[in-house]
Amino acid sequence: MKRHFEYGFTIIENRVFQSTAFDQLTDKFLYMTLIKFSFGKDSAFPSIATLAKHCLCAKNTIKNAAQTSGAERIHKEGKPSG
Repeated sequence: MKRHFEYGFTIIENRVFQSTAFDQLTDKFLYMTLIKFSFGKDSAFPSIATLAKHCLCAKNTIKNAAQTSGAERIHKEGKPSG
């Protein structure tokens, strides 16, 4: 499998995996994908199409997940609790 990333890994803290703050699996996976694209910074701006490709789902699924999960708010405030 050919690598498509500058770095070979993304660090995601265990508390993100263990969090119950997400209502749907898609919400959690979207959040983890945004972490991947942030490269250790406070923000990430991948397109809806790019997120859909990396999350293996439709663009509308990403749009709905972003609205229902508050991914933007969660990302700004820090890692979810729960």
